[in-house]
Amino acid sequence: AALFGLTLARPTLDGDASSSLNSRQECSTGTAFYVCAINDFRGCCSVDPCAMPDGCPDDQAPEPTPEPTPEPTPEPTPPTAPAPPTCTPGQSGALYQPEMHTIFPSMPDMSSPAVGDFDVAFTPDKPGTSFDQAATFRGIPAGATACSLKWAVPAERNFTVTGNGLTGVNQLTAALAPGAEVSAALVDGMLSEQEVGGADFTGWPEVEGPHTHVAGSAVCAEEMSFKIAIRGDLGQGWIFMDQNEETGWYIEYFC
Repeated sequence: AALFGLTLARPTLDGDASSSLNSRQECSTGTAFYVCAINDFRGCCSVDPCAMPDGCPDDQAPEPTPEPTPEPTPEPTPPTAPAPPTCTPGQSGALYQPEMHTIFPSMPDMSSPAVGDFDVAFTPDKPGTSFDQAATFRGIPAGATACSLKWAVPAERNFTVTGNGLTGVNQLTAALAPGAEVSAALVDGMLSEQEVGGADFTGWPEVEGPHTHVAGSAVCAEEMSFKIAIRGDLGQGWIFMDQNEETGWYIEYFC
């Protein structure tokens, strides 16, 4: 049976009655025809809509689900340098792949990003094209008592020397700070009074097979920096070496 939610009566014309009858007959199963005076609803509904301010809820769009508020992204924790390994008596080891910075004697305030290769040149006729390098080793075990600066090449290597290959090496009084803007002025202001030694690379690219060489003894520290430059008393020269875990400059330490 059809339900009526009329709260106020009004005259119904014959045409209205016929229209209402047709509408009531067209309601789908589970719904009934309502005419509501309070909210002006007129039509089929599955519940009595006359007491509802907005009429029948069947055709009303559901309230939108609010978007969840995203959680703030936490700031990443900056990485910290790993602590150097401890040194037990009798232990020895080698640390390769120093951080290299190219410095320019003719442009003492010019800095450059860190590189991995060993690359120095001395050109007295073109001073602007001469360049030295600073090498920094990090991670020498705390408690190391004897340290030597050496260089080595395996049988397979990328190693070139043109002209004078004799270098001089000075240890800095302190290690260069990570991320520092390394320039010739900075490095020269940190040189120790005594030279570590020298390394002569002349002719060695032509010698087949692996070989190892000593540059000199160094003062042990957990971080160590050195200046490496071609000695100009033997004329111009250029040295290039692709460094990796078994090639190039390294620190040998003993505990």
